[in-house]
Amino acid sequence: MINFTYKKEIEASIFDDYIKENKSPVVADMILDELKNVEINISEDFIKNQLNFISKQWEETQPKFLESLGKFYEENLQAPDLTCYLIRLNKFPYDYSKGWFTAPLFTNPAERNRVIMHELCHYYQPKPLPREIKEAIPEILNDHEKFRMFGFDKGHKHEKEQQWRKKIWQLYKNGGKFSDLLKLADKNIVDI
Repeated sequence: MINFTYKKEIEASIFDDYIKENKSPVVADMILDELKNVEINISEDFIKNQLNFISKQWEETQPKFLESLGKFYEENLQAPDLTCYLIRLNKFPYDYSKGWFTAPLFTNPAERNRVIMHELCHYYQPKPLPREIKEAIPEILNDHEKFRMFGFDKGHKHEKEQQWRKKIWQLYKNGGKFSDLLKLADKNIVDI
C-alpha cells in the first residue's frame, strides 16, 4: 500500500538538493518564499480531502498498472509498501532504500498518476541498468490503453535517453519484455 502524505522537511530538502542550484537566484527565492510562507497543514480539511482523493485515484489505477507493468517486467507485482511524499515542486526524487518517493501535490490527477507510475517503474525494475535506459523504460507508459494513463511520459531531454526511449517503444510495441531489453542493452552497451 502507498501511504500518501505531506512532510515539509522532505519538500525543503528536495528544494535544497535538487532545485535551488538549477534555478536563477530570483526564481529560487520565489519558490523558497512560497514554501516558507504558504504552509501546508495536513490536519486541515482541504489537505485531508486532497490526500484522500489522491489515494482513491491511485487505488483505482493501481491494479491495471501493476498487471501491465508486471507483464513487461515478467513478474507478478504486488502493491508496494511505500510512502509517497506529495510536494509542490517539479522534481520528484525517490529513495527506495528508505521506502519513499515523491509526486506532485497540486496538479491534475492524470499528471500525478503519470509521475507515480514513472517512479514505480524504477521501484519495480528487476535489474539495475544504466541511467539512460532506466529513465527510458517509462516510455512503455505511453501505451495508454494498457496503463490507463492519460498523459505522455516524455522523459528528460538527454539524447541517449531519448534514443533508448525509441528503442524501448519499438521493442515494447513488438511484444518485447524486460528480458528482451536486457539482451538489447547487452548488445548495445558500447553505445551507452
